[in-house]
Amino acid sequence: MKKRIALLFALQMMLVSTALAVTQEEAASLAADAVGGGAEVVRIERDDGVYQIDLRSDGARVEVDILGASGAVLEIETVYTDAGRADAHVLTDAEARAAAKAVAPEAEEGLVTAERDDGACVYEVFYSTGSAVGEVSVNAQTGAIVRVETYPAAQGVLSIDEVVRLVSERQTGAEIVELEMEWDDGGYRFDGEALVGGARYSFEMDAVSGRFLEWERD
Repeated sequence: MKKRIALLFALQMMLVSTALAVTQEEAASLAADAVGGGAEVVRIERDDGVYQIDLRSDGARVEVDILGASGAVLEIETVYTDAGRADAHVLTDAEARAAAKAVAPEAEEGLVTAERDDGACVYEVFYSTGSAVGEVSVNAQTGAIVRVETYPAAQGVLSIDEVVRLVSERQTGAEIVELEMEWDDGGYRFDGEALVGGARYSFEMDAVSGRFLEWERD
């Protein structure tokens, strides 16, 4: 019994050691380096092994997620405070892509969805290529950039064409109307919604294998 307790304690210590491989100060430095331009750290939180670090940089608010076990930069989210608000979706998909392309060239082939962000109308342009993964939020009337999210640690993630194909194969005629990516339980996954006729479905998908983790009608 004593040996079992000792083994469990050793295992717990190993897990703690792994989770704390990167200190808070190191994570803050990594985040500032990832943003560049003299970004100033204003807040640090830690949730489930991930440091969430808020910074200020050139009039923008930036959040950087750092994996505590390795120091990998999981996500960089930049919010531009002067983008303004839109009350209607006015731009075409092509115009939204062109606006997004100015900050992320890969967005030229991205998936465009019309959504609302804190009550304001935006177009979300999600792109996934062999070299980059990210999402650009565009003011739906002016084309101003509202938010940019990039995922530097994403490797082997499915392309947008593959995601669209898998969703349409899952349910004939399904059209993706919302899509985002997040880090969860040690890996990236896609969270999205799709329309099939008049029905709306929510889904979760492993971003690398394409395996559906959830598919349910709302």
